[in-house]
Amino acid sequence: MQKTEIEIELSETIAYSRPTERFQSFCQMCNSMVEMASTQIAAIVTRSSEREIYRLIETGDVHFVETDRVLVCLSSITELQRLAEQPQIIEPQMREPKQPELKGVTNVSN
Repeated sequence: MQKTEIEIELSETIAYSRPTERFQSFCQMCNSMVEMASTQIAAIVTRSSEREIYRLIETGDVHFVETDRVLVCLSSITELQRLAEQPQIIEPQMREPKQPELKGVTNVSN
């Protein structure tokens, strides 16, 4: 009798947020209504740490507003993640074409 063993791994993230931690608001940088969230919820959504969210804020990589607390634009985080997943395109350096070497020919000037 032959025995076959199949192993399946599932990964699921559930984020619970109170209404005061995630809501619709106007983002001046996006110039539209977006979902804003606390840094804690933004860290859960991105599967990173709050420190990483603050680093992204400090470097200007994500949009935020600061009132009595810091709120992060989830639209800008989503866009940042989308760009990070795209393959990097490296433009080839432009080089001047090499002039062919002609053996035995001398440059004659008038």
